[in-house]
Amino acid sequence: PLQKGGFIYHESTMMAEYLIDEHDVHPAKILKDTSSMDTIGNAYFTRYVHAVPRGWKNVEVVTSKFHMRRVKAAFEWVWGMPLKGNGDT
Repeated sequence: PLQKGGFIYHESTMMAEYLIDEHDVHPAKILKDTSSMDTIGNAYFTRYVHAVPRGWKNVEVVTSKFHMRRVKAAFEWVWGMPLKGNGDT
């Protein structure tokens, strides 16, 4: 989708606004991926834009049950390690 003025309205921006507006999450607690165009890109840019520069070895991934298998496969491939968790939520 496009924002006013024709700029791309990134999914991460929409989700960040939702967390801020509906769940009172402080904006400083949210990191956004505005580079990727798909799930593989999400995994890649999460690793190399956010995790590696900060020295993180682990991140939490929040997704829907419907999308979990794809996210699990992408993040395991890009990060080179199995995801922890039950994959139910």
